Amino acid sequence: MRSALISSGCCLTFSSILASSVLQQESESLKAIDVLQNRLVFFSGQQVYSGSDNDAFPTSLVEVLDSNYNIVILESTNSKKIPVGAYKAWFNSNFRDIVKSKFKKENAKLGITCGDESDNFNTLAENDFKAALDLGEFCGTQVPALQGDFVNVRLNLGDFRNSISSFKIDQMVGVLDAVLKGLMEKKVEVYWTFDEQDLDLPDEQNGNENGAKYVRKWILDNQTNLKGIIIRYVNTNTNTLQGHKFANIFGVQNPNSQTSKIYYQSLSYLHDVGIQTGKIIPVKIQTDQEPASTYDIKGDYLQGFIPWDQLIEKFTIPGQYAPSFNGVGLWSARVNRPGDVQASLPNNLEDVNAIGESFASINVWKWPCQDELCESCETGPSKCDECVSGAEKNSTETFAICNYHCDEVLHCGHCSAVNVCDACEEGYTLDLKENICEIECEVKNCETGKCNDVNKCYDCKVNYVLDKNFQCEQSSCSGIKHCKTCDETVDGKLCTECDLSQMSPNSEGQCDQRCNVNNCNNCMPGNEFICENCDYGYHLVSGGECKIDCKVSHCLSCVTGYGDFCEICAEGYELSADSKECVIPSKCGDHCLDCFDSNPFFLPECIMCEEGYGKMDNFCAECSVDNCEMCYQDYEECQKCADGFKLKHDACSNTERLGSGKVFVFVGLVLVGIFM
Repeated sequence: MRSALISSGCCLTFSSILASSVLQQESESLKAIDVLQNRLVFFSGQQVYSGSDNDAFPTSLVEVLDSNYNIVILESTNSKKIPVGAYKAWFNSNFRDIVKSKFKKENAKLGITCGDESDNFNTLAENDFKAALDLGEFCGTQVPALQGDFVNVRLNLGDFRNSISSFKIDQMVGVLDAVLKGLMEKKVEVYWTFDEQDLDLPDEQNGNENGAKYVRKWILDNQTNLKGIIIRYVNTNTNTLQGHKFANIFGVQNPNSQTSKIYYQSLSYLHDVGIQTGKIIPVKIQTDQEPASTYDIKGDYLQGFIPWDQLIEKFTIPGQYAPSFNGVGLWSARVNRPGDVQASLPNNLEDVNAIGESFASINVWKWPCQDELCESCETGPSKCDECVSGAEKNSTETFAICNYHCDEVLHCGHCSAVNVCDACEEGYTLDLKENICEIECEVKNCETGKCNDVNKCYDCKVNYVLDKNFQCEQSSCSGIKHCKTCDETVDGKLCTECDLSQMSPNSEGQCDQRCNVNNCNNCMPGNEFICENCDYGYHLVSGGECKIDCKVSHCLSCVTGYGDFCEICAEGYELSADSKECVIPSKCGDHCLDCFDSNPFFLPECIMCEEGYGKMDNFCAECSVDNCEMCYQDYEECQKCADGFKLKHDACSNTERLGSGKVFVFVGLVLVGIFM
């Protein structure tokens, strides 16, 4: 169907398709949540593009953008400076300006491939690598000339795999350095493509160094100059992949096992040796059977098209397989080539676009958060962005783990639900029935629970006083708590010295504790910043502060300082618009004042919507009529206009302009008559 869209009238057809694409995207209100930063598609460097292929090419680029790809790479030009395939089709296109406006609108990027398999390293290394430098400089000039956004370098490193001589090492590294230098001189953004076979061997085998060692080292040394690192993963033999069907991409499942195979091309290994895997885009290379709608009949898992809902689901597996990476890619898109000797490779654009469209239709793009209390983890499965209601991020954790709010239970170390303690701080014992943490106090004659730790009391029983070691000893000033020395008077004993430095005798001869906690009735003996008993209407929370009592039913936590405004409702409830109530969520959705849902045989139906909203099916939607104040019965039919507007012909018109309409019509008719 897609290839049939182009006819001899290519100009009109392409423009109409582009316009239709823009309108369609502007009308979409819901977007899929992408867990991948980039989605790449590579247009192959076929030697022969027919005339109809060239005509169709601009439309093909627009269609892949509409199918959720945001990086498009065209192959290629070589050291002979000859454009071929998709690059040549773009080179010859008359619609580059229009297509690039679409790229800009979609925040997408277009790359041009520099180099191909025909480039000979011996030739590139001649004259002290001048040919390689020239290739880099030439490719760098092509980016602005052909309205590209970056260069993608792809050189054939097949001769440098396995064991390698020092001469070959110098030749390979010299060519790579020279091409990159030429590109840097032209100040262009650079991506670099490698096959996994370029990387998949250890540093040494049987005492001989492998070329993979120096490819990895070159990437490590030059990664700051590379915007992206593309790795084509081509291993299709699942029998050799241990631990996981994509182990060649992610690495070993159990790195501590001596029997696990090391995949030197995997994201895990590259990350471990210092390469910034956040720059890597793994791509799946195609065979001549791809894409197809099913697995290969031989049962080879990676031979033939794998539905991307399965492939990306594996790409988004949490960190035991891989650290972060930059996106995923598909290699490669092809167009028809009638009469070509390689015509056995069919047009696959419909399948490529179907794969891209699956990003918006398959619910695997939002990975499950590792922390069950995490509501959103779009930056990574182990990196929580937002916790569920009643929980908060523990900022001391590297990946911001969520913990339930626990500040209402003094000395609680961990809560199993909001303010339901299941583990106390060290030195405290949990009373499950009372949901309190009691200190383990071994000081004799100390008031129950009045210890700072096991062997230090801060409040002795009557007739006892604290000594310098915070133990309780007999007091000579019986009847006066915390009194160390006292005077006998006709009115009885009056304290002259208290046992704690922050206490002082008052006018009645008793020991008073200084207190600097708001809304506190009395502070803990010996500490003026920790409250022991709060004023009426307040309660004690962790840290010794006094928090206002929450008066909102079904509220777990009120706004600090306001007992009538809730911040977090209990499970099964949601905040009202004014935060003064915790209500059961309406089955009729938002903005419904009166929801009828008592009949189990019918769907819930909103009877009355909020002001500014009207009924849309069984729910409420914002009034679609401009300047409308009330549209209760139907969101598209206004019942009352806003002040200064009057309802006329199902629209709200400015009352100041209603009287002048005929004049404008008349003047318009006169002008039309003059020019006729």
